[in-house]
Amino acid sequence: MWDLFVILLSLGLLMYTAYRGFSVILMAPLCALLAV
Repeated sequence: MWDLFVILLSLGLLMYTAYRGFSVILMAPLCALLAV
C-alpha cells in the first residue's frame, strides 16, 4: 500500500511541475528514484 502511495505522489509531483512550466526532463529522474 505504501508503494502505491509513493508512486502516485511522484506522478502527482511530475504533473505539478509540468503544470507550473518547469522542466519535466530534470524532475523525472528524481521522481523515478523516489518511486523505486
